[in-house]
Amino acid sequence: MIPARLLIAFALLSACSINERSGDYSCAVQTDCSSGRVCTDGLCIVGGTGSNGMGCPTGCTTCNVAAKTCAIDGGNTVTCPTGWDCAVTCSRQGSCSKVDCDGAKSCTLTCSGTESCKEVRCRSGQCKVTCSGQNSCDAVDCQSSCACDVTCAQNACNQNPLCPAPACATATGCSSMPASCGGC
Repeated sequence: MIPARLLIAFALLSACSINERSGDYSCAVQTDCSSGRVCTDGLCIVGGTGSNGMGCPTGCTTCNVAAKTCAIDGGNTVTCPTGWDCAVTCSRQGSCSKVDCDGAKSCTLTCSGTESCKEVRCRSGQCKVTCSGQNSCDAVDCQSSCACDVTCAQNACNQNPLCPAPACATATGCSSMPASCGGC
């Protein structure tokens, strides 16, 4: 018969070799994480550090601090950090209800989720918004942007985007191609 001490030691050593991730902190997109956590490499982590191990600004899913680039995956209210270039993906239904790119150097938004990007503000840097989700992009304001490109698919952009000037308006949104519409 095996002594009880030997069984207990074996049980303790076996328990130490378990290496499983808790499902409580796994994520596929930023909205899977609770407040104060950021979805990075499939886990909700505290502190806003990106895949590169550097400190990302609040709201960035991943970033490159040296290049000041920020990738944001969904969320309810999205704010691009001041002076950064942001790539925002809003692929889930109702994601990115408010997007604030007011102080951003540039913002590239992909609004493919149904009813995504309801309110978008780009009032300083360059802004590129692609609205392909049904009923996405209800209110896009880039009238103070130095260059604004908004493309609205059929059944998107229930209101015409506010472009920097009347000459920048197109049948499907805004364009920075006319000389008076792109000065970044």
